Amino acid sequence: KLHSSVAQLMLAEVAFRGLVRNWHGKVTDIAGLTPKMLHGRLLDIFQDQRSCGLLQVSELEHMTKVIFMAMDKNGSGKINCGEFIQACTEESDVNIDRLAQ
Repeated sequence: KLHSSVAQLMLAEVAFRGLVRNWHGKVTDIAGLTPKMLHGRLLDIFQDQRSCGLLQVSELEHMTKVIFMAMDKNGSGKINCGEFIQACTEESDVNIDRLAQ
């Protein structure tokens, strides 16, 4: 279970680096994910739903705001890598905070 949980953390870190397009350096030195960047990713992810009219752009904008506020735990206006990893693992049996204890 421990190895699986650590692998999840590493996958989340790699995903974050991909989202912000920064593969070098320490995660603490990487600029965070902005609302605009998150919205761009969600536009892409939900392209099919938007194309068929299931999801309107205004609904996606609202979704972006809600998701961003939930993930930006420190209220900095950017989602940092730690916040992203926490969001990816908070529903897991073993998340980053539990592993650190």
